[in-house]
Amino acid sequence: MKTASQTEVLAWLAEHHPELHAAAELDRDWVWLVWDGRGDQNKATRDAIKEFGFSFCFKGHALPSGKQGGWAHHCLKPIPFRRKGQKRDDNKNQDSIRTEDILAMIGA
Repeated sequence: MKTASQTEVLAWLAEHHPELHAAAELDRDWVWLVWDGRGDQNKATRDAIKEFGFSFCFKGHALPSGKQGGWAHHCLKPIPFRRKGQKRDDNKNQDSIRTEDILAMIGA
């Protein structure tokens, strides 16, 4: 299951990994896990949450509680596509260029 509501993600965590359910925090449309999943003893858990749709955030994410989230599920919020090395502002510039080119082609 890749896309799920926050409620479905939390229910899945409560059923399959209660210790992670206790470490879950909501931030906007995302479910974040405050959990140190390093080590061979956590490999099965890491694989299970990856299969469910969680992804690891190398830099971490500062949560409103002040804790640092390391694993995240985007729930129903789509993730914007960016090519490797492309900054967020680059997407805006490309969109405006494309729009201008289209308007020039149709003579508007």
